[in-house]
Amino acid sequence: MKKAVFFMVLLVLFFPAIILAADQPKASVSGYILFHFEDYINGPGMYSIVPDNAKTPTDYYRKSFSGYNDFKLTRTYVHFKVQPTDKMKIQLTLDSYQDQNFDSSKNKTGGYYYIYVKYGFLQYDWRPEVKARVGLVQYPWAEYIYNNVWPYLMMERGYFTYWGIFSTADFGGSVFGSLLDDHLQYTAAIFNGGGYKAVETDKNKEYLGMLLFQAGQKNKVNGSIASIYSHQTMGTHNNAGENWDKEGKNDTVAVGGVINAYWLKLGGEYLYGAKTLRADTVNFLPEVDPKRYPEGYFSALKFGTRADRLLDIGEQKDVHYGGYAAYLVASLSDKIDLVGRYDFYDPNFSSKYDNDSVQMWMSGLVYKFPGGVQASVDYRQYDFEGQDPDDDDVNEATPMQVIYTHWKIPF
Repeated sequence: MKKAVFFMVLLVLFFPAIILAADQPKASVSGYILFHFEDYINGPGMYSIVPDNAKTPTDYYRKSFSGYNDFKLTRTYVHFKVQPTDKMKIQLTLDSYQDQNFDSSKNKTGGYYYIYVKYGFLQYDWRPEVKARVGLVQYPWAEYIYNNVWPYLMMERGYFTYWGIFSTADFGGSVFGSLLDDHLQYTAAIFNGGGYKAVETDKNKEYLGMLLFQAGQKNKVNGSIASIYSHQTMGTHNNAGENWDKEGKNDTVAVGGVINAYWLKLGGEYLYGAKTLRADTVNFLPEVDPKRYPEGYFSALKFGTRADRLLDIGEQKDVHYGGYAAYLVASLSDKIDLVGRYDFYDPNFSSKYDNDSVQMWMSGLVYKFPGGVQASVDYRQYDFEGQDPDDDDVNEATPMQVIYTHWKIPF
């Protein structure tokens, strides 16, 4: 995908020239700012699980931190769109965000701000039923979920990317379109497979196909169902240069759907994947890191008092992971929505030892101001299956409970 990266550089440098050179092109600049305030209301607040190095075998304990409740700039999106001809469209989207990774050594969040290209692609509409994109392209599953199933990105990302299963964009190309009066839509794509921030280091690629069927009356009862299959090759070595016995893989299948009935929207996602682990003495936790557990949680599972968490497998093994989400949006009035969401995620269905699944609950109210401004007051809770990850009869991973206010300001 080095050619795709080169294409992106050209697109950013020559974007103004493309606009000026076109004969009265249709151009627009838009975007929005997302920010929130969070307040941990559970007893420990924000906490990490850290080792007690004075004990053998290693014991872990919960270490709480104060001053974590604060204001955060979640995201700023700026979209540049231009249509030089009736068949050609170009989009460049810049994204900026505040690093929210918690650094236990400094007792605070990172707080750094980053700006990068989120999308940057050229689209050619050959005919209504056949279109193509090339560049840094939005992942088709992300496009379906955010446009149809889960409208409140300001509160949280969709299940598929929140738990690290799919990226929201990647370098590559796609062919897509619609048939049967737009009732049936399809996408076929080839991507780099590492997401929009990854650097290409090998010839591994991701191949995917997606089908979407929608039916019903637009302003009354309607719905859609979609399915996607992704196959990602992993080569005979990983990023650390370690040799594998044979080529690995990362296969994922997802099914999602939504029903809109007057004032009510009900939607869901189900994702299931299998990822290859190399042959060696490895921890039975997969490389899929959900990043939604307390810092140190996986270390406690891995190096705690249970030695059988380290398993010796003599050959490459496929580890299965995934889960599901349910979404609810009820319009109480033209300005107020009641929102609910439930997530279940297990990074390793294959293991009988790890107890590493997690549940997330969300509920809240969204108020819609004039001009597209939105604000919410919402509650979130995380429940961990393994509340005692190091098996010392002390629950280190207690539920996390957070009150938020989220804001979206378009421009």
